[in-house]
This record gives sequence, C-alpha cells and structure tokens, in this order.
Amino acid sequence: MGLVPMRRERLVGWLCAGLLLVIWVGFHLMSRLTASQALTPWDVAALRYGGSFVAVLPLLAWRGLPRIAPARLPVLLVSAGFGFPLMAGAAPLYLPVWWLALPSAMAEAPWRVVLIQGLFHGLGASVIAMLLCTRAVAAIGPGPTTMVGAVVPALAALIAWPLLGEALPPLGLVAVLLVSAGMLLGVLWPARSR
Repeated sequence: MGLVPMRRERLVGWLCAGLLLVIWVGFHLMSRLTASQALTPWDVAALRYGGSFVAVLPLLAWRGLPRIAPARLPVLLVSAGFGFPLMAGAAPLYLPVWWLALPSAMAEAPWRVVLIQGLFHGLGASVIAMLLCTRAVAAIGPGPTTMVGAVVPALAALIAWPLLGEALPPLGLVAVLLVSAGMLLGVLWPARSR
C-alpha cells in the first residue's frame, strides 16, 4: 500500500473513531436523559433489542447469515461490540416477555421520545457503532480505537454539565483532565515514535 492510500486509510479510521466517540457519548447522555422521560428501563431495553433486531434484518437479507463456526458464535456474540449483537438476537425472546409481563409506560410516552430512543439505541448505539468500531480497528488498530473509548465517560460528564445540569465537582474536573490527557498521550505517542 502506497503512502497516499495509507494516509487516506488512517484518515478514514480516525473519522470512524470520532463518529464512534460521538455515538458512545450520546449513548451515556441518552441513557441518563431516559430517567427524566416517561419510559421505564424495561421499555428502553425493548427499544434497544427491538430496534437492533429491525436494523439488522436488511443486513441479513443483503448479506445472509454470517458464516461462523457454531463453537465460536457464543464467544463472538458476548465479546464483539460489547455484547451489542446479543441485542438483536435477544429481541425475539425479550420482547414477548416485556409485552406480557414487564411494567411499561410506552403507551403514555410521546411518540417522538419512543422514536428517538428506538432509533438511537437500536440503530445508532448497536448496529452503526459496531460497524464504525470494526472499520476503525481495521484502519488504525485496536489500541487507538480503545483509547478513544477511554475518553467517553469524561466527555459525557463534561457535556452533561450544560446539557443536563449535572455540575462536576473540582475533583471530577481534575479526573476528566487526567483521563483526557492520558488518552491523547496514548494515541499520539506511538505515532511520534514511528
């Protein structure tokens, strides 16, 4: 691979990692925001599982079932993308239980809240995040992609301050700065040593 295609590949990888960071931070913020909305935690789980299930159906129709040895499938499902593939697979089991037996406020929730939560958690935080993570790892490697994930809690805490009114104490700010500095060093140091 030439120098220009290599640079382009790294740029694509960092772009995917940046978008992944946005989704992961959004996941934390949306989960926190759910506490102030009408939905129960069981409803949010149903939207995550159901949204993931609906989102992967076109992929399955287009690409077919993955060709994975049955013995490797459980490990892959649990470890790949922090278990998000389990969401799509669990939907047929979870949704009937939720519908029949679990507390729900879905009927009282505004349709916009249901739609946004379903799209974000079902499509964004599961399917799109998994694709972005896979592409980032292929382009820039697992180390830098993982380092980007390390800054998620700190960035979510900073954004939650003005957005959700959750102020950080001074020690919390120091922790955010240390984590962010460590992430930057972890990402930039290997690049400089090459």
